[in-house]
Amino acid sequence: AADAHEATDALPSPAALRITIEGSRTRSPLTGLSSTTVLTRRDLEVSSGAFDDTLRALQALPGVSGDTASRVTFYVRSAPAHELQIEIDGIPLRRITHSGEIASVFQRDLLHSVTLEAAGMPVSFPQGLAGGLVANYIDGPQDRFDGSVDLSMLATSGHVAVDLDKAGKHSLVAGARQSLLPL
Repeated sequence: AADAHEATDALPSPAALRITIEGSRTRSPLTGLSSTTVLTRRDLEVSSGAFDDTLRALQALPGVSGDTASRVTFYVRSAPAHELQIEIDGIPLRRITHSGEIASVFQRDLLHSVTLEAAGMPVSFPQGLAGGLVANYIDGPQDRFDGSVDLSMLATSGHVAVDLDKAGKHSLVAGARQSLLPL
């Protein structure tokens, strides 16, 4: 006990100890802290192995790992997709798959872009523990008329987008998708 008392006597008193820390406060933008990837409509069209499915295209991104089975589920930096805040044109989604998780709810032909922000609870997605996934649909045709029909073993889908006036101020966009898989 005497040795412990001597050790405390050797330390300077708090009044004699002075530490000065100098620095400046800066705020770094969120974009520098998170990994943000934007896939455009063209990126989704040419993605190999995606079978025309948006979630399968996301599985090829850095930090994203896909399910090894035939499902479209994925993980973002080891977090399951349900920990992402997911929106289509600002509308939150609870489920992004259907048909037993074999297909996503996104109709690729109607998408303008898909943005994946992989970060732990970023400011732009406060409800997303693993980040956010935002899909933006097209507002009108790419040209005067835009349309497609897709028939596959998994689903059938189609869309049409047309300008209703010469000025292009009014347009009509309609799409449909039907899964061909039994539930």
